[in-house]
Amino acid sequence: MPQAVEAYVSKKNFSEIDMVKRSIIKLYEEDFYKIDTYGRLSKMYNSIPNQLNSGKRRYVISAATQKHTTLKDREKLSELVDSKTVLISCNTTDPAISLSAAADNDSFKLYLADTGLFVSLLFNSQDRTGNNIYSKLLSDSLDANLGYLYENAAAQILASCGYKLFYHTWKKENSNHSCEIDFLIAAHAKLVPIEIKSSAINNHKSITAFSEKYSGKVWREYLFSQRDVGHREQLILKPIYMLPFVLEELLAPPRTPHRSSQGLTDPCSAKNFPGNCDKTAFASLSERQPIWAVIPKIRDYSSNGSLRCCPPVFYSTAADSVISE
Repeated sequence: MPQAVEAYVSKKNFSEIDMVKRSIIKLYEEDFYKIDTYGRLSKMYNSIPNQLNSGKRRYVISAATQKHTTLKDREKLSELVDSKTVLISCNTTDPAISLSAAADNDSFKLYLADTGLFVSLLFNSQDRTGNNIYSKLLSDSLDANLGYLYENAAAQILASCGYKLFYHTWKKENSNHSCEIDFLIAAHAKLVPIEIKSSAINNHKSITAFSEKYSGKVWREYLFSQRDVGHREQLILKPIYMLPFVLEELLAPPRTPHRSSQGLTDPCSAKNFPGNCDKTAFASLSERQPIWAVIPKIRDYSSNGSLRCCPPVFYSTAADSVISE
């Protein structure tokens, strides 16, 4: 939101920014009441962070309105989606390249179209969210499970890149428990499952189970979090701010990995990078330095001169080699 950016530039105060965002939410609510004087739209909008936080497999209208769901409620929900203030993600029951063909319109999740407003709604128990909350959020030191906050950020990124949102749930065999893939997208006539975590990356049973179950349909599998680049066998780990670059790379034609005579790829070979590359950057990457210390050193330009992301790099399980995708 431009107003929030202006507030930060002029005052460098997160509490002031929060007040700007709350005023924007208030404007939204006033518009909602113009459409629905009973306040259902506003309740549906405001309940989104709580419903994501509760771990529900789908959005529940009655949990927002606190009454039995009617046909009118469903119509109002459609109006909320049409307002573009929220994003809808449908549960695809039979994962395939045509994700929308198996979408269950009665099983869906809602996200806010603006993650900044999501944060303000998340901490709206007081009239103002203090600077200390925002400081801890930025330093990843807030004592809370914020996976759903990063999930909302990922939904906003995917939607802004032109993707419709889909997820997938299924029951475990011989169990009452369910597994879930946060997001599913299609690339190169196959599926790309995406899991979102706040910081804990060791628990990734769902995406591993999905990739085993649909091994013939999966192109790549990603887990995005606050942690650095890495891998767990075939699972590619990336910090969440790299999601736009990964999506850009997925749209590019697939590349065949290049190996040297020793079985190693030269990340800086002309075959892999048409632009300039700093070998020191890749040495730093192999030493597991923070990715933000590496990315600025890697320079790769497209034919029109605009800055683009470099191909993702991960370690192959077939050999201890770096493969450029």
